[in-house]
Order: sequence, then structure tokens, then C-alpha cells
Amino acid sequence: MRALIEEIYYVSRGVKRLIIILLDSMLFIASSYMAVVFQLGYFPPIGKSLMLYNLVSIIAYFFVFYKNSNIINRYFDLKSLNSILISLLFLGFFTFIMGKFISIRYFELNFIVFQLLIFFFLLAASRILIKNFYLILRKVNSEVEACAIFGTGDSAYELANNSNFNKKYNVTHFVDEDKNKIGQYLGGKRIISPKNLRNYKFKRCFFCAPSLSSFKQKEILSIFSKQKIPLDFSYNINLLINNKYNLEFKKNSQVQKYSDKRKLDYKNKTILITGGAGSIGSEICSQLYNLNPKKIIVIDNSELNIANLKRSLMLLKNSEIVRPYLIDVCSHQDLKKLFYKFKPNFVFHAAAHKHVDIVEENPNFSIRNNVLGINNVLKLSREIKVTNFIFISTDKAVRPKNTMGQTKKAGEIITTFYSKFNKKNLNYNSVRFGNVIGSSGSFMQILKKQLNDGGPITITSKKATRFFMTINDAVSLVIQAPFLGESGNTFVLKMGNSINIYQMVLDIIKKNNLKVKNKNMTNGDIEIKIIGLRDGEKVHEELFETNKNVSKTQNPLVLVEKNSMPLQVKFLDLFVRKIENTVNLKSVLKTFLKTNK
Repeated sequence: MRALIEEIYYVSRGVKRLIIILLDSMLFIASSYMAVVFQLGYFPPIGKSLMLYNLVSIIAYFFVFYKNSNIINRYFDLKSLNSILISLLFLGFFTFIMGKFISIRYFELNFIVFQLLIFFFLLAASRILIKNFYLILRKVNSEVEACAIFGTGDSAYELANNSNFNKKYNVTHFVDEDKNKIGQYLGGKRIISPKNLRNYKFKRCFFCAPSLSSFKQKEILSIFSKQKIPLDFSYNINLLINNKYNLEFKKNSQVQKYSDKRKLDYKNKTILITGGAGSIGSEICSQLYNLNPKKIIVIDNSELNIANLKRSLMLLKNSEIVRPYLIDVCSHQDLKKLFYKFKPNFVFHAAAHKHVDIVEENPNFSIRNNVLGINNVLKLSREIKVTNFIFISTDKAVRPKNTMGQTKKAGEIITTFYSKFNKKNLNYNSVRFGNVIGSSGSFMQILKKQLNDGGPITITSKKATRFFMTINDAVSLVIQAPFLGESGNTFVLKMGNSINIYQMVLDIIKKNNLKVKNKNMTNGDIEIKIIGLRDGEKVHEELFETNKNVSKTQNPLVLVEKNSMPLQVKFLDLFVRKIENTVNLKSVLKTFLKTNK
């Protein structure tokens, strides 16, 4: 009996929708025939015109009602009732117009009114019955733990309606800090403030607000801790709840320990971020937004990324702080207008072509973008005396074998040059880290897709190792960089031990109770293909050129690599002119790096 109840209770949402649609259709047809009987005083033969009327009306009703309400409303309330009434008013108008074209001898205004009244009461009664039936099932399944979800976005709503999640937990409330949302309802569940949680029966809350910065997450965690209610992060964005594989990389607690925002002087400052609508740039924007800046100027050459950013800004209370612009960093004149208009105090240069294989296939275009872009930004930063400049580099810049890594190494050299060339009190540095989990086109994104597609999983080499860090942690350390040391150096984020890619994939497959498909295991679940190293790809990535010039900073998670500066003005000018005018840019870039070791 209990198994049957659980089957009914946890039936898929698609099946529930189908049942409700069929039920409402039957109720509408029943109401139309009841109205006919009331009109004529007897039950007439079923005619084609009445059948056509029912069919067209049902379609019209579903189109309006199910577009504007929760079709499976277990939490029937006044809001639900209002949705039904609005839909029926529309339907009444529609059927009245339709009656002019369909000849039904008993079709009069009182017929329409009476039928819709009957239909309304039948709908209301059905929803009340469904609600009570659900409560009975919930009572039977009382072993399910009551919980809340922090967040009111798409991911929170999806989690609340996840069938596997509902087998373990009963979501009673949503939690949100937004005063405009508190007291409202999402999926029939009330949205409450995190400040008075003890007034409610749940004993656990799941965090599901991935857009919040690490600093904000820390504040929320503190609020919950004071009220002795556990805040569970296991269903956060890294858990990938919509997929069947767990690729979670936990945040480094040490990052949060040393991320003291009181030491980060961004208050009332103007900040410019190039590539600011991309994955890393947008995370920089998000974390800086919570540090009370005066303005954040976002530059990006992707129309799609800018459009997505503008849509997300609509949810912010002070959206006017962030100003997005569709600009190419290679356009000196367009950049100049923005620099002189806003005169930023901080510049974060994240704009670059970064996909190794794409850059390798399109070297001239990518070299111009990456080299001319950073030179333009640095030149203008020097002109208006930008106080702090941070260049986002990569571990591929260490003894680079591919074009992307070579452009990043050139960027580090050019940044060091401008730091020495500038006057005092101007702090220009680079920040170098490895693979960032969550960045667009990253290995983890590709792996996730391959797993969900059923394979095969492609790996370049069984020996290949990489450094990994969450995008949240990487950016938390990036925004600390301007306050960590003197100008002209490269800050290197400690990323722990490098991870063997092949072994990591084996562990993920094993963790999900799957077997590797190969010659010896033909009935396995998923295949791993070794495709060999791509052009310019290393087996092992490195974080430092040499350990001799590496020293510590006040943050134990950040080391600094001191850079020499052999580059002179005339050589930089010559290099830039060659990049602008030469056909074979790969040779120009290699020569530049060779002469500036």
C-alpha cells in the first residue's frame, strides 16, 4: 500500500500535467452539457456544432490559463482562484464572439454565463480535492524531512520540484533577503526573511542562489549559524541538479578565511572591466558590486554576453551602478572615449581569446586581439593615471608552447613594462592561475556535456595533469591582488596539487556507479577515448617560471613572482607596429618573447 502511495505521490510532472488537462477538459464538456440541459429542460442529442464549440473553447482556455498559472496547483489559494477567474472572463468574451460564427440554436448570453459559472465551481472543487489529496499523501509520507530553500531563482524552483529531492525533503518555504519578495509565494510556498527562521518548523535550509558572491554567501551563512539552522550547500550550482552526474568541486574554505573585504578599498571607486560580460569578467563584476563601488564599467565585444548581462542587471536594486558597453578592446578610439569619460580608479583586463585550439587555428586574429587589446588598455590607463591595473593571465604563460599562452606571456611582459614606465603610486600587476571551473569552454564544461551525452569522454593523455580552482575562489583572490604588494609583478594563486585528468574521470565514473566501456568491458556504460595532445598542449602545466624569484604575500594563498624588465619603449612600439602590419604574427610573437626572457 505504501509503495502505491509513493508511486502516486512521486509521479512525474509530465504525467501530472496530462491528468489535469484531461480532467479540466472533461469538466468543461460536462459544464457545457449541464448548461444546455438547464437552457432546454431536457438532454438534447450531441451535435457537431456543440462538439466544435467545446473543442475550440478548451484550446482557448488552456492557451490562456496554463500560460499564466501553475497547472498542477497543490497549494490552491486566492491567487489561484484569481487566475481562474481571469481566464474565464477571457473565455466568456471569446465564446461570445465565436457564437456569432457557430450556429447553435440554444446559444445565448445566459447559456455562456451559466456554463462558465458551472465550470468555475467544478474547477474550484477539483483543485480543493487535489489539494486535500496531496495533504493526505504528504501525511502518509510524514517521514520526509521539512526544509527550506534559500533563493528564489530558477535553480531554487527547479530544486523544489525535483522528484529525487522530494523523496527526501518537503520544501515548506523559500528564503530570500529581497524585501520586495518577502511575503510573496513561489510555487505555493511562502517566501520568508532569513532573520526570523526560528519561527518556522523546518530544521534545515538548502542554499540555491549561485549568483551571490562569495562574500555575500559568507554573510548569509553567518545569519543561519546564529539561529542554529544548518545551511546546506550540497545542492548549489556546482552540484548540477539538472544532470545525473556530480562534478562538484568544493570551495576552498581558506579562500574565504583570508578574503577580508574590509581591506579591499573599492568603496566609491570607479572600476573598468574588459571582457566583463564573460564568465570570469562577470564574476569580477558580481563580487565588486557588493563592495559599494561608485561605478562598474563593463566592456565586452560579445553582443550575446552583453545582452545576458543587461538582463541580469534588471534584478539588481542599484542596477545603474553597472554600465555595459559593446566595444572591442582593439578599438583605441572607442576605448579612449570611455576612459576619459569615466576616469576609472581600477582596471581589470580579462578580455582575450583563450581557447587554445581556436587560437592555434586562427593565430593572426587572436594575436592581434590579445596583444593590441592589452596594449591599448594599458596605454590609456597610463594616460589618465589609473591607480590599479590587473591583467588576468594563465598558467599556460609559463614557458608557453601554444599561441594563446604566448599572447598571455606577452601580456605579462607588457604589464610589467608599463608598471616600471609609469610614475609612482600606480600599481600595475598580473594575476596567473590555472583552469577555472565554471568558465566558458572550460574542461569541466566539456566533461559535463560528454557525460550527459553518454560519452565518449575525450582525454588528451593519461598522464596529463592540470590545476583547478572554482571561479568564485579565483575571482575572490583576483580582487585582492591590487592590495597585496608593489607594482610590476605577477601574482600566482596557489591552486593546490595538480590533478591527473584521467584518474579524475575514472573517479567520477566510479562515484556514479558506472563502468568504463572498453575492449575488456564491452557492456560498460561509458567510453574513454585518448585523442593525443593537441598542437602546443603540455602534458603538465606549471605555475612558475622558476622558484628563485617567488616570495610570499600577506595572503598565504597568493605568491608573487618578481619580474625583470628588459623591455624598452622603442622595442614595444616596434612590436606593436609589427603586430598591426605583419602577415606572419606567430614568428613576430616568438621573436618578441625570445628577446624578452
